[in-house]
Parts: sequence; structure tokens; C-alpha cells
Amino acid sequence: MSPRTTFIVGISGLSSSGKTTLSRLLRGIFPSAFILHQDDFYLADSLIPVTASGAQDWDCAESIDWAAMSRALAWIRASGSLPLDLKSLQDASPVGNGEDLVGEEVVRRMREKVEMAAAAVGGVSVAILDGFLMLHEGSPVEAAMDSKLLLRVPYQVAKQRRESRTGYVTIEGFWQDPPGYFDTIVWPNYVKEHRYLFVDEDVEGQLKPEIEAQRRVHTPQRLDDSIEKTLEWAVDILIDELKSSQQKSQIERERNKKNSI
Repeated sequence: MSPRTTFIVGISGLSSSGKTTLSRLLRGIFPSAFILHQDDFYLADSLIPVTASGAQDWDCAESIDWAAMSRALAWIRASGSLPLDLKSLQDASPVGNGEDLVGEEVVRRMREKVEMAAAAVGGVSVAILDGFLMLHEGSPVEAAMDSKLLLRVPYQVAKQRRESRTGYVTIEGFWQDPPGYFDTIVWPNYVKEHRYLFVDEDVEGQLKPEIEAQRRVHTPQRLDDSIEKTLEWAVDILIDELKSSQQKSQIERERNKKNSI
């Protein structure tokens, strides 16, 4: 692969499923990796859609500035780096890198695994796209991703995590979920936008085989895997995907070389 190659992996899934934690762990394991957070592309607070009950809906597709997000991804694809004018509210937060949740030994072992795959990983800028809504039907950003990881946790786990959060810094201030927000907005929106991906539309069931094969969407087999197992799974998936990408690039270069003769 050329030194300027960019590989974009999307990490999506239900709110509070561990996307940002996994993204930060992977950033510390893969050389030249960086994160683009979908949460940095929310519309201004005053433009967030309002439900019939009068509550703002921060968990729907209409709350995201897709045009700005698409421009950022185009920049990343071309340059292998984050846009120079991007100001991330997410990266300014005091959340750690996640290593305290898995232990130094696990992180060390994953770094060694990546180093052993240096032929596939070296010289590649790994852009990690972290977001709650990127695989819905008609997603404006799915085509920009080379690989997609869909994280899931049981309903009750996600509900407990989300409701334990104190709130979120926004463009114009601060947002805190009102009582019942998870059950009335977060969970229904997630099911509505993702059920088509699953057998019998069961979002806690099995991913449709054709979704993984044709759209390169991967999800852990178990809903209750530990963060350690999820990290190991993600590292293995990314190494395999990077190797596959390298092979395809090599074949394409050879084909172009023959055509130019």
C-alpha cells in the first residue's frame, strides 16, 4: 500500500454500546489511527427536531449535519488526516483512552498482533468513524466506509448506561436526557433504523448473512461480550480487512499497469 492510503472503518451501534471506548482503544493500538466522531456533526441545539410530545430528538437522522460530515470524510479519504478546521467537542471531553477497562496486558497483546501484521497495516492511515447512526437505510456516509463494525449490548445494559450519564456538551450549551428519554426516543429510533439488518427484524438476534457479505458489516455474535473480547474481535476483523484491501489494491495496480502497456 502507498504511504497515503486511507482505510475508513465505521464503528456504529446503539447508544451506550461502547463505540467511543472501542474507538479510543483501537486508536492506541493501530499506528496512524485517528477518530472522527459523528457527535461533532450535530446541528445547532435550536435546529434539533422536536417530537410530538415537545422533547428534542437528538437520536434521529434529522439531527445530524450530513453534508458537513460527508465533506469531512472526503477530506480524510484524500489526505489521510482530520480536517484542519475540525473542533471536536468529543476529544475535548475528559474521558480516558479505555485502557483502564481492559488492562495493560490485553492492550500490549493487541499491539503485538498488529505489529506482526505490519505488511498490511504499515503505511495506512486508519480513520475510525465513531457514530450511533451510520448504517440506516439511505445512509449518506456508508459508502465512504471500507469496513463497518456494529456494536450491540442488551437493551437493559444500554438503558442503564445511558441513564447514568450526566449529560452532553452541545454546540450551544448542554443537553441532559429528560425522564423516559431512552424508552421513548433512543431505543425506538435504534430499532426503527436498524431492524432491516437482522433476521426477522430482531435487533438482538442474528445479522442477515447478506448484510455481512455484501456490505462488509460485522457484529459480535454475543450481546454480552466483555470489552476485552470485543476489542480482540475488532482487532482481528480490522487486520483481515486491511489485508483484503491490500490484496485488492495490488490486483488493481497490476491491472492498470498491464492496461498502460
